[in-house]
Amino acid sequence: MTYIPIRCDFHDELLVRAMRRCRCEIVYRTEAGEEVSVRDSIEDVYARAGEEFIRLGDGVEIRLDRLLRVDDQFLAPSHRDY
Repeated sequence: MTYIPIRCDFHDELLVRAMRRCRCEIVYRTEAGEEVSVRDSIEDVYARAGEEFIRLGDGVEIRLDRLLRVDDQFLAPSHRDY
């Protein structure tokens, strides 16, 4: 699936959470379409090969356009095609 950039305000929120390294609830959709919920810290927000990712404290990398929610911050449903 082609990467779709996320809203700037949501991206900014991820950067703040990475800077604070506090634990948060992260809900995302895997490549297979499965919804996953984890509680972890966001260690880094970065770009690679034209796509943006977060890396969690346990080392898991999540492409930003797969995020559904971080704590009470939702990625707009209209952003998604799935």
